[in-house]
Amino acid sequence: MFDYTGSKCIACDEKFVNDSDIVVCPECGTPYHRECYNEKGTCINERLHKENGSWRTEFEIKKKKAERAICKNCSHKNNIHSKYCEKCGMDLSLEAVKAEQVEPNMDDATVRMFSLNLGDRYCGFDPKEKIEGVTIEELADFIGSNTYYYLPLFKRMSDTGKKWSLNVSCLFFSDFYFANRKMYVFWVFALLFRFMISVPTLMYDMSTIDITSKIVANINFESMIFRNVSIICSLLSYAFRISMCVFGNWFYYRYALNKIKKIKQRTSSASIQRSEIKSEGGVAFMNMALNLVLYLALTFFMIMAFFFIFN
Repeated sequence: MFDYTGSKCIACDEKFVNDSDIVVCPECGTPYHRECYNEKGTCINERLHKENGSWRTEFEIKKKKAERAICKNCSHKNNIHSKYCEKCGMDLSLEAVKAEQVEPNMDDATVRMFSLNLGDRYCGFDPKEKIEGVTIEELADFIGSNTYYYLPLFKRMSDTGKKWSLNVSCLFFSDFYFANRKMYVFWVFALLFRFMISVPTLMYDMSTIDITSKIVANINFESMIFRNVSIICSLLSYAFRISMCVFGNWFYYRYALNKIKKIKQRTSSASIQRSEIKSEGGVAFMNMALNLVLYLALTFFMIMAFFFIFN
């Protein structure tokens, strides 16, 4: 006997439970509560009657899609229309499921690697598919390296509207991350903010070093004011780092889309557009070295400022 538990009666929109008194339409198989069916006097699933369809067949198809939407790699429950896992990017197609069944001893990491197809920089997506007016191909050109991480992530953000994810680099080194990804406004803000909230710690560290201890000798590190400022800066530091970790990828997603759109507005030449997208995107390792130099320079100027103020 078919189990209708969990399905809905289309007359009252209530789910069937184990002890529900159920009757089904003899023509299309649509289930009803007996009371609902008697009240209506006939089956109200007119669409199936017109199409000569079967409720049970449609139910089985939806059930299989729902089962396939559960990622075999991370167990995330995806939208039934998703082609790739919204969390880890694994291929959810029937072919990928069959491949996993053929090789049951393969570990999850190996399955995911083969499902992503390392020879396909578009991660199985249609290069001409658009995300807010920007094609997957343009995004891949802008991202440059590590498209296997960012493209599925950006697609998930586009499909679900979710803004959060985890970016470990931004948790500890947000200014270095933004510098590397050429996000200059974010870079300057993150660098200056991280420096400013680290000033109390730098001042205390100066007091423990013989060369700089005399410069901050007049500062009372045990005072209530200094302690409160230190606590506030520590809380701001934790809040900032967590925020960057959670929303760093979203910032990069929005930055990439906006940057590509501006480039496309500047010129109508497809070749020039692609060249500029690749040039203004990608990574810049030298920016990370420059970021370190700037941080050290700010620290030096702060020490000099304290020298002239307190001496």
